[in-house]
Amino acid sequence: MYKVLKPFNAGGIQFMREQYVDDAVVDHWANKRLFINKKFIVSEGDQHCYIVKKAFFGDGENRTAGDFIDLRWRHWRNERALLKAGNLRHATAEEVQEFSPPRNSDLPAQPGLDNRAYLAKRYVADEYSGPKIAKEIGCPVAKVYRALHKFSIPMRGPADYVNNKL
Repeated sequence: MYKVLKPFNAGGIQFMREQYVDDAVVDHWANKRLFINKKFIVSEGDQHCYIVKKAFFGDGENRTAGDFIDLRWRHWRNERALLKAGNLRHATAEEVQEFSPPRNSDLPAQPGLDNRAYLAKRYVADEYSGPKIAKEIGCPVAKVYRALHKFSIPMRGPADYVNNKL
């Protein structure tokens, strides 16, 4: 996992500060070394995977001791405060591997708006709604619909909602 320190464009995609990029994506860049050396990105490893130590309410859910929280694809602004207060602890590599989906999963490795396979699987095959995908990725709903349009993924209309196809 890499964290973006300075905004830049790569492969036709704009990467913004504080965004996270999967290792598999970065490994395909011909100028990967340049981005690292010039401090555009920095390797984060699995630093944003946590185990709940003390129960708390966060992200619309009750979190209980022992829960695994993966914040590699999104960000909580109170992440540091929860660590400092002792509500969270960093997950070990074994815990990350245990809780992470298997590599041969039918879902692509990186959920995101730039991943057509992920969006098609979630929206068409799994029949997720735009707001549900937006919550999973951690972005505004409008961006999900723009990405669906960009990849020409057929969107459901009002009739689908009326006929209980969702």
